[in-house]
Amino acid sequence: MKFEDQKAFPYPVLRPHSDDYLDCEFQVIIDPEVAENRLSIEVDFILSNEEILSEIEMGKAKYVSVVSCRDTFFKEIEITGDKKLKRVFPVDSLRGEVLVESYVVATDTIKNFKSDDLNKEFESVEIDFEKGDLLAQDEPYVLYIDKEYFGHVISVLELVKVDGLDYGEFNINLEGHHIQIELNSEMKDSIDEARNERANKLILTNSIYFTAITYAIENLKSSKEDYKDYKWADVIEKQALNKAISLDSNEDAYKVATQLMKNPLVMLAKYVFKRDS
Repeated sequence: MKFEDQKAFPYPVLRPHSDDYLDCEFQVIIDPEVAENRLSIEVDFILSNEEILSEIEMGKAKYVSVVSCRDTFFKEIEITGDKKLKRVFPVDSLRGEVLVESYVVATDTIKNFKSDDLNKEFESVEIDFEKGDLLAQDEPYVLYIDKEYFGHVISVLELVKVDGLDYGEFNINLEGHHIQIELNSEMKDSIDEARNERANKLILTNSIYFTAITYAIENLKSSKEDYKDYKWADVIEKQALNKAISLDSNEDAYKVATQLMKNPLVMLAKYVFKRDS
């Protein structure tokens, strides 16, 4: 069932942008991860209406998760009474835009439903749900499937040698499919020798890599159209969407970079400073 803000139902439905219910919500948290040629999607159903929860506990309603992909014509429906659900798919079955839709649906007839959270307009109405009727619905979650969209965001970086730079000086060039970190020849060779070791890579991640990703995000936030044809911009934008991060928000670029780079300072402390969180 497609999510439509303006769609009218002959019965109350707990959903965003609707006043059928007051002071409660149905929210779904989606956590996708790609590993070993598989996509796993963890789904957490968060429902705060006690009466709908009671119907689920009695087996008269269930959570429904629908995963679909237009590009591969894939669609799979999972029905459960559990608040948490983990789904695993072959990664080649999903490509491009993937839609995760979440509902609570009646699995049996529910007679004379009542709830303290219902809008007063339903006080004098006898509410019955038939099998298959919608009790709750969240907005669809969109994620994008591509190996680069789930890998480490520093994959968009490229170190290049440029004449005329002093040792320790660097420039960041966004005009290409990779974000180019320009260095003089000696510094580039030094980094190439060192970066295969974990500790050195973490130091680089917390220094020039973090600087480059932050700079790219700042430019995307202010001038997205200027970079729309570049692969690095597409990867950063899709990774942000997959983590429910909006580049159009007022959040500072360095905070967005910290999330996309998976809290690099924590990894530095763990493996270089040898301190656990």
